[in-house]
Amino acid sequence: MAASTLPARPGSLRRRGLLGPALALLFVTLSSTSRAQLDDTWTVTVGGQTVPVNPDGSFLIPNVSASDTFGADGPGSAPDNVSDDFVRLVGFRTLDGTTTWVFSEPFRLVTGEVTALEVGELTFTDTPPPLPVSLDVSVDEPTIIDTAQLTVQAVLGDGSLQDVTLQTDWTTYRISNPAIAAVSVDGLVTAVDSGIVFVTVTNEGATAVLGLTVSLGDPLTSLLGFCQRDDGTRVSNARVSVPSQSRATLAGDDGRFSFSSLATELPAPLQVIASASDAGELLVGVETPSSIMPAGITDLGFLTLLPIDALDADMDGVPDELEELMGLDPTLADSDGDTVPDGLADGDADGVPDWREFILGTDPTRRDTDGDGIDDGDEDDDDDGATVLEELALGTDLLDPDTDDDGWLDGMETLSGSDPLLASSVPPAAVVSKPALSYLPDRAGTDEQAATRLTAPVLCLLPGTSGLLDAPAVIAKTPLVLLPGPDDSEGRHPATVLAHPPVATDFVP
Repeated sequence: MAASTLPARPGSLRRRGLLGPALALLFVTLSSTSRAQLDDTWTVTVGGQTVPVNPDGSFLIPNVSASDTFGADGPGSAPDNVSDDFVRLVGFRTLDGTTTWVFSEPFRLVTGEVTALEVGELTFTDTPPPLPVSLDVSVDEPTIIDTAQLTVQAVLGDGSLQDVTLQTDWTTYRISNPAIAAVSVDGLVTAVDSGIVFVTVTNEGATAVLGLTVSLGDPLTSLLGFCQRDDGTRVSNARVSVPSQSRATLAGDDGRFSFSSLATELPAPLQVIASASDAGELLVGVETPSSIMPAGITDLGFLTLLPIDALDADMDGVPDELEELMGLDPTLADSDGDTVPDGLADGDADGVPDWREFILGTDPTRRDTDGDGIDDGDEDDDDDGATVLEELALGTDLLDPDTDDDGWLDGMETLSGSDPLLASSVPPAAVVSKPALSYLPDRAGTDEQAATRLTAPVLCLLPGTSGLLDAPAVIAKTPLVLLPGPDDSEGRHPATVLAHPPVATDFVP
């Protein structure tokens, strides 16, 4: 997309950027063919600023926010009066019930200048522009000892995936502490020192955060172990974590668990915490390896999970046996004397009490232990569709996705109005579709009529109804929530997806 600069128009608004008062405006010039395409039926947006188009097809967008904290070489380089992030012009109009979109290629704003776009080079389309709605960022090594490459996948509005790792894909990287690690414009992370850092990735308004453990020159170790009860019985599917390195996994059916590439030279101890729920009984175990094998395999052996009795002598809300494991005083309601009872202590103010975080293996000193941009309280640690905070409010089991063992996930029951604590209370209906599915909003009709469509065949399980509906079919009024379904005797795939409520089986032409 060609861009040029024009003198600022009188009356244009100024914005305050990180470099002081600055002018960031967007101006569109028109060719004769362009005037027939844009008029005052259009609305356009750039950088969160929206304006109507003038009758002659021109428009001016003042006050576009565009931070400038680094230069062309990425975080750590000197600001260069060019916006760090890319922006894109997007517009739409609706005539006679038909919506048309327009969009530009991404571009950067220049501080103190007016950016001019030729409308003749804009793209007009009958379908929504392929903009990212979310990002997924991953790294090839869980612990960085030298360099590691990030990979970024964007989920586009049509449900498709696109690799947007490189700067040429309009992606921008930021890092929380350049003294620990540096990140290049294309997502290559280089270790500088040892510690924890967070990388923030942005692409056209979509953002993701990834926490990284950096241990410069560390030989690393792999850790193996088994979860068992004190009678030697293996504990399957226990949640096992190394909180100091923001690592977590689930033990297998045989109780076996493993971690690769754990740092050995960080100041925090390599403490391993395991927890599980068995028939409503809480099991917890804590172990630290007696010796660590750098550049080798550290065998933790058997990690014994003990049942936690509900006895709470000091009535602080934390079981005495758990307080002993945590190093708290089971005879004092306020072990550290800060006037807050141990059961209510929440050091990182994420809404999850510290003792609950201990069970979950999250860090009670960080709101977002894994650095994914979601507070620990808003995570869904047992994949039941309910967040930790929601489960605390409901009284459901944080470690069991189906507290009442009725075959329905706690989150699904809550959404449907059934009781996740009562086995005889189950959702009245569900819609099931095997993966992979994509879903799109149905833009026709009023907000009350707005619905969501699946683009894959939908298996409907409703009272008196069964079989496949031809896609696309309306299955639920917005907002649509998709959750993993139960794997039961009806032969549903364990990765099936359910949407509920309310459910409708009307067809969409």
